[in-house]
Amino acid sequence: MSRRGRAVFAAIVAQAALCTSAFGAADEFDASFDYLYVEANEGSSSGGHTAVRFGAQSYHFQNRDGLLVLDREFTADLLHDYALLNNRTVRASRVALREADLRRLHDSFERRYHRQSRQLEVGAALRDDLELLDRWREGAASEVPGLGYFERDGTASPAVRALRDRLTERYGIGFLTRRRDEALAQLAELAATDPAAWPAPPPEHASQEPPLAWPWARRYQAVASSVAAVDLLHASAALDATTLVVRETPSGWLVDEELRRIREMRARLEDSLVRLAGSPRSDWGRPFLVGLARLLALDEALARRRLVVLDTLPADAHQLPYRALEPRLERIGEILLAGHARIEMARRDWSSGAPGERPQTRLEGAINRVHELEASVREQRALRLAPGNRVPARPGPSRTPLPKLEDTHSIDTARARVASRIDRHAAAMTALYRYHLITRNCVSELFETLNAGLGDSPEEVAEVLGGHLDGHSEFGFVPFVSARAVDDRFRVVEQRVLPSFREMQLAEMRRHESPAWVALRESNTLTARSYQRGYRDSAFLFFTDDRVWLRPVLGVANLTTAVLESLWGVVKLPADRGETLRAGLTGTLVSLPELAFFNIRKGSNDWVMPSGSLVEALDRPLPAASADATPADQSVETELPGWSR
Repeated sequence: MSRRGRAVFAAIVAQAALCTSAFGAADEFDASFDYLYVEANEGSSSGGHTAVRFGAQSYHFQNRDGLLVLDREFTADLLHDYALLNNRTVRASRVALREADLRRLHDSFERRYHRQSRQLEVGAALRDDLELLDRWREGAASEVPGLGYFERDGTASPAVRALRDRLTERYGIGFLTRRRDEALAQLAELAATDPAAWPAPPPEHASQEPPLAWPWARRYQAVASSVAAVDLLHASAALDATTLVVRETPSGWLVDEELRRIREMRARLEDSLVRLAGSPRSDWGRPFLVGLARLLALDEALARRRLVVLDTLPADAHQLPYRALEPRLERIGEILLAGHARIEMARRDWSSGAPGERPQTRLEGAINRVHELEASVREQRALRLAPGNRVPARPGPSRTPLPKLEDTHSIDTARARVASRIDRHAAAMTALYRYHLITRNCVSELFETLNAGLGDSPEEVAEVLGGHLDGHSEFGFVPFVSARAVDDRFRVVEQRVLPSFREMQLAEMRRHESPAWVALRESNTLTARSYQRGYRDSAFLFFTDDRVWLRPVLGVANLTTAVLESLWGVVKLPADRGETLRAGLTGTLVSLPELAFFNIRKGSNDWVMPSGSLVEALDRPLPAASADATPADQSVETELPGWSR
C-alpha cells in the first residue's frame, strides 16, 4: 500500500455534537429513533435526502421511475452509500419517546414497506404474464429457471444417474414418469386458463394489501421446471462447465478438513433432493434444479480440491464499460483485497457446516464478484454488476415441447387482457405514489408515515414526539428545512454529525501536514489526494462546499470547465456514446447554483471499504457536557477502527 493510500483510509473521524433539547428527556422516555438528514450532492436526491433509523434498519423514500418507493436498508449500508460513496455529510437528530410508541412507529414503516412491496410485486408478475405470452406468440421455448446450468448434449453424469437410481429405489419404478405426466397435465390446464383470472386488483390506497395469489406465468414456470428436472434425471445431464466459477489462486485450495465438510454437505444435500422430489408440492422442480447444480458443483470441488461455485450473476446484468475501470486500476487492487477477505469470511462460515442456504449463498456471491472483477480486468471487458447475494437461477429454454396456446388469436386475446391489467395497475400505482418535487417527495412521505403510525392526530403526534410536522407547510418538503424543523419541534435529545468521506480524509491530512497546505492542495480536482473523479461525476475544477464567500468566483471557473467539457463531448460523441457530453452538461447545471452561493456537488467515490464503524460512531456514548457549554464546545472526534489500508 502507498503511504498516501494509508493516509486516506487510516482513520475516519466522526464528529459528534451534543445539543440540549428545549424539551429535555424525562425518565419516562426510554427509547429513541434517529431522523437522518443527508446533505445535497449531484445525482439522485440532489437536493438532499432524509431517512429514519430504527437501530440496525433504516427507511427512506426513493424516486424510482416516477414512483416514490419506500426502501428498507441496513443502516450500515445506507451510511456507506451516502456518507462514503457519495461524499455527503449525514446529520442525525435523536428523538426520545416511549418504547411502546417506538414500536408503533417502526410497525408503521414496516407495514407500509411490505404492502407497497406486495403491490409492486403484482405489477412485476403481470409483466411476467405478458412476457410468457409474447414468447408463445413468437414460437420461442419457455424459459425455465435453473435449467441453464446443465449441458444440452454431452457426457452423462454418474452423480445424476446415481441420484435417479436412489429416487427409483425410494419411490418405485415409474415414479419419475408419473411425476412428469402429472406436471404436463398441469401445464395443459394452465395453458387453457385465462391469464387474467388470478386476483390482481389495482390498489385503491396505500394501506391496501394485495390478496395472496400465485401468478399465472410463475405457476407455469414452476411446473415447467418439474418437467425439466425429470428430463435431466432421465438423461443424466452433466453440469455445464462454463457456468462454474473456480478459484484457481493458491488460496482456492481446499484442506482435508474442508473436504470432509464438503462430503458431509453433499450427503445432506442429496438426501434433501430425494425428499424434495417426492414432496406433493407442484413447484418442486425449480429448487431441485438449483440443488442438483450445487450438488454437482460440490463434486467438482472435491475432484479439483478447490473452491468451486455456480455463476450467479445474471446474463442481463447491468454492465460497467471497461473504459471506466482502466483509470482506476490502483483502486481495483484495493477492492480485490477486500473481496478476498470477504471470501475468507464466507468460507469459514460455509466450511464450518453451518445449516441453511445462507452460508452457501454468501460464498457464491463473494467468489462471483471477485472472479468477475478479475476477469474484467484481465480480459479488458465490461464488468457485470448485480446487487446483493443471489440464489443461482440461470434460466435456460425448455428442452421439451410443453403445452401452450398455439392459436394466434387466442394468444392475442389473452395478451390484450393482460396488457389492460398492466395499464390499470400502473395507473393506480402512479395515482398513489407519483413523485412530485414539492407536493410528494422523500420528506413529505416520511412525515406522512410517521404521523400515520401515531394516529394522524396532530395533538397525539405532538404528545409522542414533542411536536407535529406534516412535511408540506412552511417549506417542510425541503430536506434541510425539515431537519431544522425536527430539531426545533421534536423531542431531540442528541444531534450528531457524520462527516463525508472526503471531510474525514481532510481531517486526517491536517493531523500530519500543514492545514494551509492541505487546504490549498485539496481545493481543486487537479492536485487533490482526497478525491479521484468518480465514474458518474460531472466536470468541475474547484470544491466549493467549504468556501462560501468564494463560491461564486469558483463557480464561474467550474461553469467554464463544464462548458468546455461539453464542447469536447460533442467531438467525442461517436467514440464514447455521449458520456463526456453528459458529464459536461451535468457539470454546467450543478455549477449554476454556486453563482448564488449554493453548493450541490461534492464529488463521489467509486468504491470505499464497507465498515460497521459508521453506525458505531452514531451510537457511541458522548462525553458529559458542562452546564454552560454550547453545542460547538461539545463536539468530539472519535477514531473509527478498521479503516487503515
